[in-house]
Amino acid sequence: MAFKLYLKIIKRKFFSFSLIKWWIRGYGAPSPQFIKLRILKRNCIPGAPWIETGTYLGDTTKFLSKNSKMVFSIEPAALLYEFVTKRLSRLNNVQIVFGTSEEVFETTITKLEREANFWLDGHASGDITFSNQAVTPIVTELGILAKHIPRFDRCVVFVDDIRGFSNNNEDGSYPSKEYLIDWANANNLTWQIEHDIFIAKK
Repeated sequence: MAFKLYLKIIKRKFFSFSLIKWWIRGYGAPSPQFIKLRILKRNCIPGAPWIETGTYLGDTTKFLSKNSKMVFSIEPAALLYEFVTKRLSRLNNVQIVFGTSEEVFETTITKLEREANFWLDGHASGDITFSNQAVTPIVTELGILAKHIPRFDRCVVFVDDIRGFSNNNEDGSYPSKEYLIDWANANNLTWQIEHDIFIAKK
């Protein structure tokens, strides 16, 4: 199984033709992964710790670790947790946390002080990713964050796949964009949207 997961990494890096696919879609969402990574780097608090929800193969986790003193990545799928823990074992500033956001997100936040970056990307994507009753734990995560934001001097919250947040979302798996905007305003955060990513800053 580990071989298959490494094969996925190789395919993502060398055979995705992400720019060509993006061009064919008229540069519509979702953006290629390397675009999203640049947005994270440009808008984050440099050097501040990260909490990432949804590790998957660990590519984003590894990227974030290059410019951060610590990255906590939450992964609820046992297979992916075991794989990424071994894959990133040499990175001293990475800790893979096993569990769902509902179970471990708040406990992980308490490890941070003063400054923090949050990459909320925990949602079911098919394949071998974790699937729960809720397609995304975003409402729970934002509720937990709201309790802790006052104790941070600075923080940045990134929410991926903003295109899924729609008033026409019939199955109710995602809240509306207005929900995110209201949440940011209620917590005195400035907000913007870049390439399918909602960004709220303190």
